[in-house]
Order: sequence, then C-alpha cells, then structure tokens
Amino acid sequence: MGLCSQSWADFPKVIVELATSVFLLGSGTEQGRRELAQLFGLDSHLETALERLGKPTAAGAELIALFRAAGGTTKHLLTNTVPPALLWAFSTTSEDMTVRNSLYERFGVTRTLKVLSERHPYGLKAEVERLRLLKKMGRSLEKPADVLIELTESLAALIETGSAAG
Repeated sequence: MGLCSQSWADFPKVIVELATSVFLLGSGTEQGRRELAQLFGLDSHLETALERLGKPTAAGAELIALFRAAGGTTKHLLTNTVPPALLWAFSTTSEDMTVRNSLYERFGVTRTLKVLSERHPYGLKAEVERLRLLKKMGRSLEKPADVLIELTESLAALIETGSAAG
C-alpha cells in the first residue's frame, strides 16, 4: 500500500513512524526541508540533496529513499531513470505534447513513441529552439507554430516510410 502527499504533515505521526519505505521527491520550502531532515534524520549531505530535488530531466529523477528494516534504516540518494519512449509518453512540455498528440492520432502510440524516442530521445525543446533561431536569423515571416508543424510532418514522413533511426 502506498500513500502520497505533497506534505508529510498530511499523515498522522504514527503512519510516518511505521512506514517501512519513504520516498522524498522534494521538500517545497526551506522550512519543509528542515522539518523533513529532522523527522527522518537526514545527514547534511542528504539535506543538501533534498534542497536540490526537482523536476525530472533527461538524466532521470533524483529522489531520497529511506528503507526501514530489522537491521536499521538505510538512506540513499537515487536517480530513477526511464527509457526515452517513457520520457516521451510522460512529457508535458507544450512542444512535445503538440507533436506527440498529433502523431498519436495519425499513427497510434507504439509507432509514434518509437520514432520520437529514436530521433529525439530527450524531447523537442532544443530542436524547436534551434529551428526557431534559424527562422529568426533568416527573418522568416512564418509563425513559431510553423516549426512544430514542420517537425510533425517530417516525423510523420519517417513513420510512413518506416525509417526512424538515422
């Protein structure tokens, strides 16, 4: 059974004390960090790490895991990594969602995620910025949304021909 919240204070003290596995994904505020560090007995290294925890990146999502067992409590700073197809499936950036959802409608989830993860394993943000800069340097009159349309169509062509990699 798992319980999740953005604040440890949402749980009765007995539940926090009896939990055998605790995963800290962030602390919110400085006060929250101090409270969590004290509550779970984090050393200065883990308290500093707790302050840095944030949104997942291409390198993964950092978290602090505490495991309580008969032999005592172990505390680890971990990085949870997922393959590019899952990064794409869960991406919430507007650029990624626009292109992904358009391709989902045309080609389905499996084919779309295969091409996106092979061509742009960490999302489209850098490619979109690069293309927008090129258009700006060329003083293009096209709207920024046209970059997303161009990317969508070029990826659609790859899906149609079945040549994702390369």
